Amino acid sequence: MSITRFLFKPREAEYLTLPSPQLQLANLRPVLVFDGLNDQIIAWSGIVPTTSPIIAPPIEVVIYFFMPNENIGTVGFSVTVETLTPLDPIDITNTDHFHGPNFSLSTIIPANLGQLGALTVPITNFFSFEPGDYIRLFISRDADSTNIQDTSVTDTYILAVEVKTN
Repeated sequence: MSITRFLFKPREAEYLTLPSPQLQLANLRPVLVFDGLNDQIIAWSGIVPTTSPIIAPPIEVVIYFFMPNENIGTVGFSVTVETLTPLDPIDITNTDHFHGPNFSLSTIIPANLGQLGALTVPITNFFSFEPGDYIRLFISRDADSTNIQDTSVTDTYILAVEVKTN
């Protein structure tokens, strides 16, 4: 049975690069709109609750998305994880602590325009989330197919991102 550990929504996103995915409304739902032609990155951060057990692999990130203008092809995302434990000997003023990227498979776009899809990214480049850890997730669409076959040329709308354990 899967357990949801974190749920990230579009309004909580942190913008890091230009151009960034755009925060918009789709039928009054907040969405992040990832461009179909250019790689874009967005981040979410948080603290692991001190009452949480240690969260160790295997974990998955599930990206809930839809394509309002396309119903053929594939889409792909990568997820990179950072964890910082209080009193780690890392100067976060000038350094980050990311593990390597994790890639989704090329995921087939839902057959109906605007149909909700779920894309799963297994997180293998990561050790654990400990109670009190500061975490960041970087999520990037691989629109230019550098690492994942992404054949869609239209925008992808993200509704939510879930981090779960199995």
